[in-house]
Amino acid sequence: MGNGQLLRRAQEIYSDLSTHDLRNYTKVCSLVPEFPDRYKSQQRFDKFRVRKNTTHPVWAVAVAEVNMMMAAATADHEVHLWDLEVMELLVSLKGHSDQVWEVKFSSNETTLASGSSDKTIRLWDAQDGSPLGVLRGHDAAIRCLSFSYAGYLISGDQDSNLFLWEAENASPIKQWKAHQGAVHSVAFSVAEPLLALSVGADGSVASWYVKREDDDMILGGRFAGGSGGAVLSLACHPVYPGIAAVGNQDGGVWIWDFTPDFQRGTAEVTGHQRLRGHTEAVWFLEFSRDACLLASGSADCTVRVWDASSIAVPSLLAVFKAHDSWVRQVRWFNQPGNGRGKKRLLATRLRLEVCGRVIAKDTFFFLILQRITNGDNRTFTQRSVCT
Repeated sequence: MGNGQLLRRAQEIYSDLSTHDLRNYTKVCSLVPEFPDRYKSQQRFDKFRVRKNTTHPVWAVAVAEVNMMMAAATADHEVHLWDLEVMELLVSLKGHSDQVWEVKFSSNETTLASGSSDKTIRLWDAQDGSPLGVLRGHDAAIRCLSFSYAGYLISGDQDSNLFLWEAENASPIKQWKAHQGAVHSVAFSVAEPLLALSVGADGSVASWYVKREDDDMILGGRFAGGSGGAVLSLACHPVYPGIAAVGNQDGGVWIWDFTPDFQRGTAEVTGHQRLRGHTEAVWFLEFSRDACLLASGSADCTVRVWDASSIAVPSLLAVFKAHDSWVRQVRWFNQPGNGRGKKRLLATRLRLEVCGRVIAKDTFFFLILQRITNGDNRTFTQRSVCT
């Protein structure tokens, strides 16, 4: 797709483009001076517009690609469902009595789960937002969730515990102490739906396997996730179940190649790569679905995009810094319809904002950023960037 087509597509998406004069446009560029040829950078423009729909900070986002919907967990204890194509608020989901830290769509995108400091997980119909049920059992704030393609839901809390749930069971089928300290992230592998990984405040990466015969979880070993300090974020490789990326409190991003042994409860690390660049804690990581790109969000206020097509030699593609506040989450998704095959990236930060730019032919990514502001003058800002 050429530059002219991209601009025309941007005008189709943002119909009010012509209402802004040139003073609203500024040239922007990545903080990385050079790109590989296939990610060659060209001239880009920023456009901002303000929406009044969001008045609270957003702490987590989840994307349903088929229906192009986004769930956003906000500081008002609510979850908001948005239409991603037009960025319109569809419905607000109320029920939690405390901060919502995580939202996840099920693998078939029919159910949305939200985890909160009120120690509950609420399930919602992803189509209309109607409540489906409440999962209770945690004794501490729920910080992370993950659905499995095998039909399981796993949740981690501030008090070092993991819980395993089934879709039609309101009680946990398994609960256990997973780490020494808070569980910061947990994820089922896409490549192996019965394999789950977790990371925690104790600095370790642990692997778990669901034994379906008796719904038990078997430890496949654990290993240090970096050079020290807590491990805050985790991304399972979409193709290889024995590869995962983790983000550390010291700003390190590590890609680990490991083999879990579920008989002995040990894991053998066969290789690793450290990606350097972040100067503060790395709060979130996510691979693109084709496993070619890895995005990292950090307290140093940047989102970094890495070429992960070769795990042996990963490289930095781009660095983006939109504001002076830390990035909490990033999410890749593919745009269906006319945008089929284009990658977009969502990231939460301390002010909700959408921005995007082209980093490869027919490839986009979008960021959702969020800033906490003092006072009541909080706004929703949407930015489009195109080549």
